[in-house]
Amino acid sequence: MAWSFLRTGNQPWVFKPAVHLCQELSVVLAQGGSVFIYDNPQRSGRLTGWHQDILAQVADFCGKRKEFCFKTETIPQIALLHSQSFFYRHNDPLYNFADANQPIEGALHAALENGYSVDILNEETLLERMAQYPSWSYPNRKDCLKNSGTPSENTRVTAGAYC
Repeated sequence: MAWSFLRTGNQPWVFKPAVHLCQELSVVLAQGGSVFIYDNPQRSGRLTGWHQDILAQVADFCGKRKEFCFKTETIPQIALLHSQSFFYRHNDPLYNFADANQPIEGALHAALENGYSVDILNEETLLERMAQYPSWSYPNRKDCLKNSGTPSENTRVTAGAYC
């Protein structure tokens, strides 16, 4: 999901231009994802006409790329474990991530910047698909030693990694 508006510093909230939204969504489309743009209606519940004009441009941009990314599948190169237990223990409050996403974001950016296809999976999904991936990572390794029941603990993977 992309937010249709942003705020920089102490400036007021502004609606993102089409080129900004297209750039954000191109990353999602390149990974085969679906897109959704969050927009605030007016207080009366009516849609803002000029917002819809920009969103129509973005929809046209996405539609032109549909044949290349709709219903595609990633190449299983690297699986990142996004531990549910770690996430809920380290975000504070619930929707203000605190440091809950830092390890996974760092691992994700490092892998993507090196040209790898990366899938972010929770514990249950990783257990089901582990054999498909030649490499996987659990960015919260310190947490792994404290908790039992994570799929990475004492599990040998094809690439030979241990938690």
